[in-house]
Amino acid sequence: IEHIEIPTLLIRAELSRIMTPEAAADAVKSNPLVHATVIAGAHHHVPLECPDLLARAIAEFIVTLD
Repeated sequence: IEHIEIPTLLIRAELSRIMTPEAAADAVKSNPLVHATVIAGAHHHVPLECPDLLARAIAEFIVTLD
């Protein structure tokens, strides 16, 4: 992740046991281009569980890009 050279959105499901809060925080700390958001109440399969919240998170990220 530290080698990513473009703005990147890391989407973490709140209840995921795969992407822990600590891992997401480490990713953000390792690269200023990485931004994280959490989908509340979601498990690991965010696109299936919360497609509207996922779409909103992506849209909100996109408008921050120059």
